[in-house]
Amino acid sequence: MTDPRPLFQDAHAWFTTLISGDLGAPTPCADWDVRTVIAHVIASVDRARVVVDGGSPWDVPVFYDDIADADLATRHQEAVQRTLASWAEPSVLDRLVTAPWGTVPARAAVAGWVKEPLVHGWDIAVALGLPSEGPAAAAEFALADAAQFLPADARDERTPFAAVVEVDPQAGPTERLAGWLGHARR
Repeated sequence: MTDPRPLFQDAHAWFTTLISGDLGAPTPCADWDVRTVIAHVIASVDRARVVVDGGSPWDVPVFYDDIADADLATRHQEAVQRTLASWAEPSVLDRLVTAPWGTVPARAAVAGWVKEPLVHGWDIAVALGLPSEGPAAAAEFALADAAQFLPADARDERTPFAAVVEVDPQAGPTERLAGWLGHARR
């Protein structure tokens, strides 16, 4: 497996560009507005760092509810920088960690977290009427990873993803990833 850290960084760089606009706008994530999606992605970045540093994924909430609107972009960028610094040593990718989906090599956990800024960036872009395609290489990687580890027929009430949503076959990789993870345009 390729080193997912640069893809994680690229996906989050794109996500950062989306942190603006109507924070109260509804998104394709049921019951989550733009602000909540951003707060969730920031928490997922922290969760990725905590897990790779040997902590429990459940030590970090699903989303933060205490970040001022004006601080969202800064908090996101700071979380990404702390996480990348935590992962700087090449050997960290071979360490076993406990991610929300099980005990896996850190490389696989990091690969899983490449999806977060892409699919939730897509959610925000759709909500705000912005271009919804993230970095193609990161999205293609995340889509292949999702297809391998989250097959369409393996979803049930314990899976935090809805059924696959059909998208235009000519859609870009970020839209296909969003559909694979059950996100649909409204």
